[in-house]
Amino acid sequence: MYNRKSSKTIFFTGTGTVVVFIIVYCLLSAISPGLRVSSAEYRNVIVLYLSLFIPLNLISWLCLGQLGGVLILIFSCFFVLMTLLRYGVFDYNIYVPLFCIAAFAGYKILSRLNAFRNRSLAMLEVLEVEENSLALKISKKEKDMEFAEKRFKGYAALKDITEALSSTLNLDETIKLVTSKAFKIIGSDRVFLFLSGQKQQRLTTFDSWILKHRKSLIIQDLDNDFRFSIEALADPADRQYKSIIGVPLMSEKKVMGVLRMDSMAKGAYTQDDLRLLDIISDLAAVSIENSMLYERTNELAITDGLTGFYVQRYFKEALELKVGNAGAQAGRFSVAMIDVDYFKGYNDKYGHAAGDLLLIKLAQAIRALAGEGHVIARYGGEEFAMILPKADKKAAMKISEDIRKGLEKTLFTLRRDEVKLTVSIGISSFPEDGTTAEKLLKTADSNLYKAKESGRNRTWPGSI
Repeated sequence: MYNRKSSKTIFFTGTGTVVVFIIVYCLLSAISPGLRVSSAEYRNVIVLYLSLFIPLNLISWLCLGQLGGVLILIFSCFFVLMTLLRYGVFDYNIYVPLFCIAAFAGYKILSRLNAFRNRSLAMLEVLEVEENSLALKISKKEKDMEFAEKRFKGYAALKDITEALSSTLNLDETIKLVTSKAFKIIGSDRVFLFLSGQKQQRLTTFDSWILKHRKSLIIQDLDNDFRFSIEALADPADRQYKSIIGVPLMSEKKVMGVLRMDSMAKGAYTQDDLRLLDIISDLAAVSIENSMLYERTNELAITDGLTGFYVQRYFKEALELKVGNAGAQAGRFSVAMIDVDYFKGYNDKYGHAAGDLLLIKLAQAIRALAGEGHVIARYGGEEFAMILPKADKKAAMKISEDIRKGLEKTLFTLRRDEVKLTVSIGISSFPEDGTTAEKLLKTADSNLYKAKESGRNRTWPGSI
């Protein structure tokens, strides 16, 4: 670094050079009286001494830079002058131009070296700029490739979702597919899919916000999101999740539910993740709507539109299946036939619309009194049929009596009148009353008419 030596380096180097030459000069002065004896030797020493200033001036420009070169030139000329004054030998004036020539040569060499260095530095700076620019381009290309690869995988995964969803019309399987695929594509600590109208599901503040505003939601840091308060979360376990994205499940203009993902890490989701989730929700909404429509169609095919009980056809198929399973496993079960006493009188007095309303309320009461686990069907008109699994004759008698007595105590409102009704029940049990569905139905129906013939409002089990 020729022209950038620190001032301290130049000072100490120059001072050292001056000191050395002063010491030499003093030595020459000390021995000069002896040398004067021999004029030739004396002149040789002076010539040698002054000649040392020639390379000194050249080297000083290279080693000490411009300032050091000028100082050494002045110092050299000063010593020539001191020599002339001390010894009176004016022949050595020739050294002054020699010193200047050496200094000029050093200056030119230094200038060329500086120019070369400056060009090298400029080229180096250009190379560094190009290197940085190239590094940025490479980094951008790598990010673009990473983004393209991620997008490609995302679209490939969306294709898989479409194919998977098109292969099922089962609602539970559809929901499971949507959540598992969303978890795999985007990545999260947990995934939720809420459907409107399902009371057993717990909606959070975020789900309610999405349903209310009908638009997507992204939260990078729940601790610093002005829209929501951590303290407002009902479940303390929800407070550990810091990043949230959610989208509404839309079918045309109807909101069907919410698809939401939570992460414990801050800044876990990007706008691209939200766009992917939005696409998944669109696919899910269509599939879920189809599944719900399919299930609804199946329900309409096997259930009575008025009471919500199964239809006679489905009941007979279920009974056939039950007989086959019970026969193979030596199981026991019973069948109960229920008929409303004097139902025609209610229709005549209050009208058929009121009669239908009475059947709806009656079905609700029977469902509540019978409890879970039974297959109940509207067998025809005001007649109902039940399969009582694992119930022998005594157990079937108890269940039937609980229903009969419960209905007898129930008040039904028709046209602002409070009315009571009674039912008659006939029972048959497998295998003692029959080993086929036809025989069991025939026996239960026969026992039902025996209950009616014996005064109604009673249960007829046949032989116990």
